[in-house]
Amino acid sequence: MSGRLNIDPARSGVFLAEPRIERFDIGGLDSGVQAQLARAANGVLDRTMVDIPIYSFRMEELRYAGVQYVPTRIATTANGLRVSLEPEKR
Repeated sequence: MSGRLNIDPARSGVFLAEPRIERFDIGGLDSGVQAQLARAANGVLDRTMVDIPIYSFRMEELRYAGVQYVPTRIATTANGLRVSLEPEKR
C-alpha cells in the first residue's frame, strides 16, 4: 500500500491521501481476478481512507511552557518521518 501523508491541523492527525494498493496477491486466484479485486479495493480506499486518521496527536502532548503547538507539515526523511509544529494561532 502507498499514498501521500498529510497533516490536518484542525483534526490533529495524519491522514493518507491518494491511497493505492500496490500489490494484491491471493494464492491460487487468477491474475485477472486479482487485478479486478485490486481496482475495486482502490476505489473503496479512495472513499474511506480520507476520513480515517493514521495517527492522531494528543493535544496535551503538544503543550510546552504554556504554549499549545499544532502539527502543520509532515515529510519523509531517510530515517523516518519529520513532523513540523507551530504555536497555535488564536
